[in-house]
Amino acid sequence: MKSVEAELIRFLSDPKWNDSEFMRLSRLIDGAEAMNCVEAAMQIRESTKTALQQYSRRGFSDEIAPDGSQLSAKRELNEAVYSRLKRLLIGEAGMQQRAAIEALAVELPVPNPSPVALRSLRNAVEYFLQFMDGSTLLSAAQRIRNEFVHATEKHAWRLDDKARPPS
Repeated sequence: MKSVEAELIRFLSDPKWNDSEFMRLSRLIDGAEAMNCVEAAMQIRESTKTALQQYSRRGFSDEIAPDGSQLSAKRELNEAVYSRLKRLLIGEAGMQQRAAIEALAVELPVPNPSPVALRSLRNAVEYFLQFMDGSTLLSAAQRIRNEFVHATEKHAWRLDDKARPPS
């Protein structure tokens, strides 16, 4: 069986289709209305093919979108991850930048980075994102933040001598 037929069978056997939808799909495939669907799909394929070709030529590495108005999607994502990570480690945990970078380097399973890659928190985030997605990086940052905050936390419930009951 060819892969196209196998994909069609997989599509039709998907449990998301209830019995009435399945019957409608089977009648559609057999009927003249199928040609309208095929033509619409061809138009969509052609328009997306052009967009995908433009995208692949431009790539994610461009800093500026084609209209010059905004950062590319990957750059925006990196910026969002950087902002959140900075808020967690520098803002909430009160860590120094160097300590945050070193903690990330120890926590994350990445090759030994060059000193240039870890020169700043932004560089470190961009380096780590080469090996993992933003969610994984932020999860590690959350763990580091929690460990750091709880390790340096003063015991808020400690009683001073004046508040202790007499023995």
